Amino acid sequence: MKYIARMMKAYLERILNYFAYRTTNARAEGIRSKIVLIEKIAC
Repeated sequence: MKYIARMMKAYLERILNYFAYRTTNARAEGIRSKIVLIEKIAC
């Protein structure tokens, strides 16, 4: 339980930002995964 509390404390600002602005880095992660796939195909 202490582990979860520490994790929540560490990420609290990011969690609150999500609820305030409804934004995530999902789009950037999607682009990154496509780049990695292209790199694998090219090699």
